[in-house]
Amino acid sequence: PEPLGVELREPTRTNSRFAGDEYQQFPKGSAFWWRAQVSAFLLRPNRQMESLLRQVKASIGFEEGMISVHVRHGDACMHASISQFRPQCAPWSAYLDRILEIKDKYGVSKVFLATDDEVVSQQAYAAEGLEVVQLELDRKVFDADWFLEFRTQLGIVPARAVTETALLDLFLLAEGSYFVGTFASHMSRLAYELMVARLGYFAPYASVDYP
Repeated sequence: PEPLGVELREPTRTNSRFAGDEYQQFPKGSAFWWRAQVSAFLLRPNRQMESLLRQVKASIGFEEGMISVHVRHGDACMHASISQFRPQCAPWSAYLDRILEIKDKYGVSKVFLATDDEVVSQQAYAAEGLEVVQLELDRKVFDADWFLEFRTQLGIVPARAVTETALLDLFLLAEGSYFVGTFASHMSRLAYELMVARLGYFAPYASVDYP
């Protein structure tokens, strides 16, 4: 078959909140712009993934112009707790603050949420004034203190399903027009790079940890 393609703390003062205009000073041709273009060139969905993306968009009500939100918890929080440099996981309230800032400034209230945390998934649905869509999946498989990579290698969680949902989340995040996430996460950074490459400009964004 064709391959698929390829303890909570409040954030610290290193948080970034860039709402758009001030970030446009960086010219196209910068190191970030180059990385975004290379990422978009290398990471393109094949026909199977494109078909799956169309089905998922139709089923969840995905639309253009949404706020893309990536909340990475799961084993990343365990990693942060033992790391000397990785920031601690931020609670949903920190992400919600950033989402509401973007909503107030740009008048957009529809959110695509990519998260491995079932509690965050339910909290997002309960947020007033927002229309949240997300993949329908069993997030309990991500709730463990053991690294997901080890669990997939041992067959404890299905590697194909984990890979497929991660790619779906990544490509859907990249199709938003605004971004809220955690730049301590490779997936957040990659999703934003793909978004910038697609839009052709630096989309308004907010990171709850690294600037």
